Parts: sequence; C-alpha cells; structure tokens
Amino acid sequence: MANEQKMQTVEELKSLINSYSVIGVLNMHKMPSKQLFDIRNALAGEAKIRMAKSSLIKRAFAASNKKGLNELEKSVAGEVALIFTNQNPFKLYNFLEKNKQPAAAKPGDITPTDIVIPAGPTQFAAGPVISEFQKAKVKTTVENGKISVKEDTTVAKAGTQLTKELTEFIMKFGIEPMKIGLDLVAMLDNGTVFGKEVMGVPAEEYVSGMIAGYYRALNLSVSAGYPNKESVKVMISNAFRNAKYIATEHGVYEKEVIGDIMAKYKNVAENLKRNLNV
Repeated sequence: MANEQKMQTVEELKSLINSYSVIGVLNMHKMPSKQLFDIRNALAGEAKIRMAKSSLIKRAFAASNKKGLNELEKSVAGEVALIFTNQNPFKLYNFLEKNKQPAAAKPGDITPTDIVIPAGPTQFAAGPVISEFQKAKVKTTVENGKISVKEDTTVAKAGTQLTKELTEFIMKFGIEPMKIGLDLVAMLDNGTVFGKEVMGVPAEEYVSGMIAGYYRALNLSVSAGYPNKESVKVMISNAFRNAKYIATEHGVYEKEVIGDIMAKYKNVAENLKRNLNV
C-alpha cells in the first residue's frame, strides 16, 4: 500500500473514531466474505465496519484524542477490523452473537462448547466404522445390523483443540460446533472499554445483580442505623416491632399491645390448666 493510501486510510479511520460515540474491535480471523457481506447489510444505518491493518488502526488511534483509545488498542492484534456505532454497545454485541451461524469444525479449531454424541441408533451399518467409535471412546452395540450408541458421550470438552480424526467423526453426525460471525472483542463507550467477558453477561444477570445489590445496601443502612428514603421505613417498622415486643413482655398496657398481652396471658392460663389437669 502506497504511503498516500495509508495516510488516507488513517484519516478515514480517525474521522470515524471522532464521529461515533462507540468504537469496537472485531476479530476477523477466518471470517467468510459472504457472512461479512450479510452482516454489513443487516447493520446498515446502525453501524459501520472498516477493515485495516493493525498498524494503521493504531496510527489512527494515536491521531485521535478520544479518551480510552489506549486501553482499546490492547485488543488490536492479528486480523482485525473496527466497528463504529452510536447505539448501545451491549445491544450491538447481542445482535452480533444472535447472527452467528453454526459451522462444521476444521482440524485445529477449538470447540466453544462440549461436543456430545447422543445415545440411540445411528445410520451406520456395522463394519469398519466401529473403529472410529472406539477411538472416540463411544460405547456402541449393534441393533438390526446398525450401530447404536449406548449412552450420551462427550467426545470433546469446550476449549479442546480438535484433531482431523475427531472433526471427520463428528461430521458424520452432522454436528456443527463452531459459529461463524463477527467476533466482537472489545468496545469503547464514553471512555470505558468493555471486554466480551462483560458484554456477554446475560441481561437477566445484571438485573438480578442490581436487585441483590439494592437489598445488600438496604440491610447495611438499616444495620448501621443510617436513615435514608429507602431504609427509614424498615427502621421505623423494626423499632415499632421491638417496642411492641418489650411492651408485651413487661405488661405495658397500651392500645397497640393490649391484645397481644391478653393473648399471652390466655396462653399461660391454658398451659397451666393443662398441666394441673383441671
């Protein structure tokens, strides 16, 4: 690429960086052109994708004064592209994840999920193919001349690098453990960089976490005797309940506790009656 073209690329990236509130880094390794074309069309009007060499992306980062680019730059390595948007980064991440398509595994791929051969009959006639089942440590039997798998068998755990033999074996079952789509590595939003370990957390977990945090804060406020709009109601309720208990125990005849006092003495009388067999 000529120096003039490089400069134009850097200027274009810089302009996009300064024009959009959210910038993301995409891992483009093994990304088929057809899927990229389809996703670009799906994102039309919502986000822009620009591919460039890592060195040019870093130069564009250096030329911009947007806060957080130094942290985002740590994710720029290998075959990458930038994605620009003004929408919520978590919504964009979820959209890209939902638009990933299943794909067959290739030798050397690392499976993202457990690969399980299901129990039950197969289409394979008993014969040399049985040795493939044995190599994969899948227990089988023969029923009506066809191989049948005795029990669900995990032939590869998530994170396992797949061999040529194993990829050919699982392909016989039509298992497609891989996913093809844009892999969003990190996103910069208003100076904060979010990694996929944060963006990938389901929304329900955020909601449940916020609710749990609210109740922990409320309990702390009540325990510390620090009144605020949320805790003062609980504190007053606790104080009333404690005062009522003390009044009942010590026979303080107030209208709020007279019923409890009478019930207490009634129970005492009934217990005494039972014990004396009266």
